[in-house]
Amino acid sequence: MSRRTNGHALLLHAPQDGRVVFVLPFKGRTLLGTTEVEMRSAVDQPEPSPEEVDYLLKCSRHFLPQERAETSDILHAFAGLRTLPGGDDTPLGRLSREASIEEDAPGLLTLVGGKLTSHRATAASLVDRLGDRLDRPVRDCDTLRAGYPGAGGPEMNEYFAVAEDLIFKKYPQADLGVLRHLLGNYGSRHLEMLREFDRAPESARRIEERFPFTQAEVNVLVRDEWATSVDDLVLRRTYRIFLGDFDDPARRAWQRALDQARSGIPAR
Repeated sequence: MSRRTNGHALLLHAPQDGRVVFVLPFKGRTLLGTTEVEMRSAVDQPEPSPEEVDYLLKCSRHFLPQERAETSDILHAFAGLRTLPGGDDTPLGRLSREASIEEDAPGLLTLVGGKLTSHRATAASLVDRLGDRLDRPVRDCDTLRAGYPGAGGPEMNEYFAVAEDLIFKKYPQADLGVLRHLLGNYGSRHLEMLREFDRAPESARRIEERFPFTQAEVNVLVRDEWATSVDDLVLRRTYRIFLGDFDDPARRAWQRALDQARSGIPAR
C-alpha cells in the first residue's frame, strides 16, 4: 500500500482475534501482514485469499481509521508456504514453529518449521546432521560469523556527505535516488554497479523514470546472479513488483533492459 505511518513501524493485535499484525514502512510504501492459514497440499504460486486480505484491511482501518485502507489501495500481495510438524488433529495455533530435522527414510533428511530470522543457525544444524549421517567430519561452521554479500559498506549518512564530489561528478548520469537505492540494497556491492557506469555510462539511466532501477543493476543481476527473465528481475532480484502498476509498458521496459544485459554477456 502507499505510505501509511509516516515512516513508523507498528506492532498491532488484530481486533478480530488478537493475532499480531505488523505495519512496516518499505521503500516509500507500507507492508501490512501477516496472516496464517492451514493448507493440506502444496501449490506452485501461493496467494493470499480474499478473506486474508479483508482481515488485514479491517485491522488497518481499526487502528488507522483516518487512512481508510481499501482493496484498491493494495499495490501487491504475496504469500508463502512453510512446513510445520504435528498430527492431523493438532490445532494450527498450537504447532511448534521451531525448526526440526526429520529422517523419514534412510538418508532422506527433511527440514520442518523454522523461521527466516534463524535460518543460518538452522542451516548449520542441518549440515552437521548431514556430516554425522555420512560419517564425514564437518569443520566448524562459520555461518554465524560470515557477513552477507555486500556487508561492510560505508555508513550511509557519511557516504552521502561526500557523494557529490566523489560520485556525481564522476557519474553525471546517476542521481541521488539511484545511489541511495544501490547503497541501501547492495551495501558494498553497489560498487559493482558503479563499475558498470564506468564501462557503459548510459547504463546509469533509469529503466522507468519514476523508480531508481538502472540498466547497470540489471547487467550485474543477469551476469552474476543468473537472472533469466523479467519475473526473475522484478519478483526475485529487486523489489520492483512491490511498488505496483507493473503494466505492459513497464514490462516492455524491463524486457528491453534484460535483452540489453544478455547482449553483453558471453554464453555460459
